[in-house]
Amino acid sequence: MTDTITSSIMANAAPLGTIRISPQVLATIVSLTALAVEGVSHLGSGARSVNFSRNVAHQGDGVRVRVRDGAVTAEVYVVVAEGVSMQKVGNTVQKQVSEALDKMVGMPVAAVNVYIEDVDG
Repeated sequence: MTDTITSSIMANAAPLGTIRISPQVLATIVSLTALAVEGVSHLGSGARSVNFSRNVAHQGDGVRVRVRDGAVTAEVYVVVAEGVSMQKVGNTVQKQVSEALDKMVGMPVAAVNVYIEDVDG
């Protein structure tokens, strides 16, 4: 199935089965994590394409996730609050999104690209 990410779970060297994670789930994790970062006002509108046949998903308009060779690449479009350090907010989004994906689904993260589209003020 090309619209899911598959991971085999092993216990005592015997396969227990398969876990399938939709790319949309990855996009939701990215979206919620980015929105929780202090200084992010809301998601932007930059990510607009959806292509499940190529393991690409989007959450609303502000997140695009691609899985290639077992690694996740996320593009996050945000609007930041007035007066914040955009560099600090961008770095925090990258770090927290990467950690959330690793912790929640155990997938390597190739990149988290943050695009600051505007300042809310």
